Amino acid sequence: MPSPLTHSFIGYLIYRVLQVQLPGEYDKRILLVPQLLVITVGLSILPDLDAIPGILMDDIGRFHNQWMNSFVVSVIVALCVGFAVWMWRGTGFKRWFTITLFCYTTHILADFFTWGRGIMLIWPFSSHRYKPPVNLFYGLHWSEGFISIMHLWTLLTEVGFIAVVSLIAHYSLKMKIRPAEQS
Repeated sequence: MPSPLTHSFIGYLIYRVLQVQLPGEYDKRILLVPQLLVITVGLSILPDLDAIPGILMDDIGRFHNQWMNSFVVSVIVALCVGFAVWMWRGTGFKRWFTITLFCYTTHILADFFTWGRGIMLIWPFSSHRYKPPVNLFYGLHWSEGFISIMHLWTLLTEVGFIAVVSLIAHYSLKMKIRPAEQS
């Protein structure tokens, strides 16, 4: 699995895209921009909450990267968040369902493209672990210990990934903003 650094970066990137896509569309009195950042980063890290019981029991592999890394669970979580926002505000189900689904699913995809035992993409329908044809990340392997030289390799590959995606996003968002500024 990638480190929380990559998952947080993905949440931040989603936040930046939403800033460009939804300027002034959300009620700033209820959802300030910093809150949106916290929410998108939080939703992007959410599937890793299953690590907490493993950390507490000193057996991270027993719980982590199990059922929470499922597309089925991502839809259920997105439905719950969308419904909760709709109950709270009376509107926004579709927007928050989409934002949650996108944040959660990008986490699953990042974990999928990481070297390791694979992930249960369609749990509860199958416990089969799917592996990618190509690995983008080495990932953190807690079996090597909390402090491992291999974790340095993980961070280096993730920083490279973040640098490349940041450049692409920066220029893409800049191109998206530029025509609006000219009108």
